[in-house]
Amino acid sequence: MKQNHHILLVEDDPFLRNLLGTQLTEHGYHVTSAENGMQALESIEAKRVDVVITDIFMPDLDGIELIQRLRKNHPGTLIFALSGGTPRTSSKDYLTFAKCFGANEVFSKPVEMADLISKLELHCRRGPENAT
Repeated sequence: MKQNHHILLVEDDPFLRNLLGTQLTEHGYHVTSAENGMQALESIEAKRVDVVITDIFMPDLDGIELIQRLRKNHPGTLIFALSGGTPRTSSKDYLTFAKCFGANEVFSKPVEMADLISKLELHCRRGPENAT
């Protein structure tokens, strides 16, 4: 079942992008990566994805703006948001915004992989129409 689910992983940190991508692939998901929101939008226009996992703080187009555009142009896409926050604010503040703008799930960094996989499996079983 997982083999059919395509994830677009949007993360500007190359180490974390590679780590998460490898772990998701090992769990049977097909993963495409993007370094920022602009690349993500180009990628999602080129091929269908089931889930977008996006960081919040990225250059060119941040995760909040990406979530807003995805909700407008690709409303059925599942969206998971990740954030480590900033030195002045906790990740919870930004993840609350992400949830308000349409993220189906939010995760603080460092991401607990078992929790991420569990939520992916749950949402992928339900399908996008029951994702919220």
